[in-house]
Amino acid sequence: MERRQFGHPIADFGLIQRKLADMAARAYSAESVAYRTAGLVYTAAESAQVGDDGALDRKLKTLAEFSMECAMAKVIGSETYNGLADDALQVYGGNGYSEEYPAARWYRDSRITRIYEGTSEICRLSIAKTMLKRAERGLLPWREAVDAVTLPPRASGAGNLETMRAHLAGFKQIFFYTLGRIWERLESDTLLSPANQQYLSSLADIAIETYRA
Repeated sequence: MERRQFGHPIADFGLIQRKLADMAARAYSAESVAYRTAGLVYTAAESAQVGDDGALDRKLKTLAEFSMECAMAKVIGSETYNGLADDALQVYGGNGYSEEYPAARWYRDSRITRIYEGTSEICRLSIAKTMLKRAERGLLPWREAVDAVTLPPRASGAGNLETMRAHLAGFKQIFFYTLGRIWERLESDTLLSPANQQYLSSLADIAIETYRA
């Protein structure tokens, strides 16, 4: 509202409105992921607390079961923050580079979040490796899911619950189809080698977007 171009606040321009809307949507999704992940961990940890000597071990084991979700939340949160800071600086224009305005600090501070507490690259590898290792131990029936992959049902209408479920089913089918094509060429032990990290990262990206949705 304060920055004006061509006699109008830049908030009047469609591209700025679209940018603000996209920022709001991304912030909402990242916040939702954080609350959902925290809720899953908290609920599981509370149920594991029993008044005996083995309670702590059970609690730690329970928390470890959510390592994938926590890694996903970390990637989503840090990369969303970085994207929002970048968009904010763009909206501020040349003032965004000035330390007199907050955008410069947002932009500078957001960069470190993709490094500390596990880089985005390490988080992606951890997500994919954990999923594949659990599948090989029979904890995730993914071989069966890959063999049974089909196109998701087409939903009628727009914006209703049926459509949302179809979209989520579509995400999962994309993941299983991609995983199946990789398994045709590589077994899990070969897939986990450093030479095939690009496959692991791509699988993690699909899983992250599915979790976000």
